[in-house]
Amino acid sequence: EVCARNRELVAKIRGWTAQGLNHHGIYHDGDYNFVETPACWYDYTVKIFRAMHMLGAEHVLGETSNTMSGSALWYYLISRTLWDVDTDSEAVIDDFCSHFYGPAAAPMAEYYRTLERAHREEVERTGEQKAGEQNETINNLTRWTPLIIRAAGSQLDRASQAAGDDQLLQARIDRARFSLLFTQAMTTSRVGPKTEEAFTAARAAFDQAKRIQVARDIRSSPWGRSLLEFFWLPPLAAQTGELIMDMPLVWKFRLDPDDAGEDAGWAGAQPDADWADIRTDAS
Repeated sequence: EVCARNRELVAKIRGWTAQGLNHHGIYHDGDYNFVETPACWYDYTVKIFRAMHMLGAEHVLGETSNTMSGSALWYYLISRTLWDVDTDSEAVIDDFCSHFYGPAAAPMAEYYRTLERAHREEVERTGEQKAGEQNETINNLTRWTPLIIRAAGSQLDRASQAAGDDQLLQARIDRARFSLLFTQAMTTSRVGPKTEEAFTAARAAFDQAKRIQVARDIRSSPWGRSLLEFFWLPPLAAQTGELIMDMPLVWKFRLDPDDAGEDAGWAGAQPDADWADIRTDAS
C-alpha cells in the first residue's frame, strides 16, 4: 500500500487475472552490476515471493549472475521459499549458518544480518522506487559504508577464530571474506570516501581478495573476472579538484592503420563520412 510502484504492479496482475489469465509466473531478477558483492535481501526476497504467490503466481523464472562466494545464503533462502512461501528468513539464516559454519555459526549469522541491515537502511534512506528506475536500491554500492565494511570484517575475524584449525570452515569463511574485500574495493573506487587513506585500504583489500581467490580456487563470472583483472582509481586530485572543463560525451573517431593521421592534419580537419561517432561513457 505504501509503494506506488508496487500498487501499479498489483493492479496489473489483478487486471490480467480478470481478463482470464489463469496461470502466470514471475521473472525474478538478481543483482548484475557487481556480481561478487553479497546478495543479502533475505526478508525482502521472502516477502516478494509470498506476495506474488498470494496474487496467484504459480511459476518462477530466475536469472542472476551473483556467485556462490557472497550469495550462497541467498540462493539457499530462495530455494526454501520456493517450496514454502511462509518461510521464516531469520530461521533460514540460523539453519544455514549452523550447518555450513559449525562452531563459527554465531558470528557468521551476525555477519549476514549486518549486511541485510545495511540494505534495509539504504532502502529507508532512498525511499521507494519510481516507475522506470532499474532496481536503484539493489544494484548500487552506496549501502556498503566504511562502518558496515569494518563491522562485517570484524565478524568474519571472529568466525575465523571460532573455526580454529578446521580448514574446510576456514575456506568457507574465506569465500565470504573474498566477497567483502571485493565489495570494499569496488565501493571505494566508485562511491568513496575519496581520501588517500580510503584508497590505500581499498587497494590492500583488492590485493587480498586476489590472493584469497587464487588460494581457494574461487571461480568468478566473466563480469567478475573483468573487475578483478586490475585495480584502478582516478588520481585523488582529479576526483576532488575543481572542475576545469566539461568534455563532450560524443567524439568523432577514425581508425588510422597507417599512422598517417598526424602528418595529414586530421586533428584540424572537418570530419566527413569517414569519421564515426564514439561515446566516452560506453564500450
